Amino acid sequence: MWSVLGEKPDVLYLNCEEAVVRAWCKSPAAFIEEASAFLPEGGSLFLEEAQWLDEAGLFIKRVVDHRTS
Repeated sequence: MWSVLGEKPDVLYLNCEEAVVRAWCKSPAAFIEEASAFLPEGGSLFLEEAQWLDEAGLFIKRVVDHRTS
């Protein structure tokens, strides 16, 4: 998957197995604000191994709700 996504400039790929990524994703509001610097408008977010996130479903819901409002 990384070889495909790595070629696309409008995709932010995060490996949630990495402790630094999990720490970044602790606060959906802070993540959304900071990620906007890396993700162009209309870009896509790909969370590899999202099950490693604390309350992954709620985190993803909050990110999606923010991007669709």
